[in-house]
Amino acid sequence: MAFTAEERLIGDAAKNQVSKNPLNTVYDAKRMIGKKFDDELIQKDMKHWSYKVVKGKDDKPMIEVE
Repeated sequence: MAFTAEERLIGDAAKNQVSKNPLNTVYDAKRMIGKKFDDELIQKDMKHWSYKVVKGKDDKPMIEVE
């Protein structure tokens, strides 16, 4: 999924524009389900994601996009 100033893009449309809008294109989000922000796997994966992940309520990882 990708977020632009005008719209939300899903699937192939989001994948096609990831190089132009990496900070607002989310992928691999399912890997975070059921994990805590401080989980070793989340911290390791965060280094490879182009989008920002922050600590949310109850120590859960939250994706931050514009």
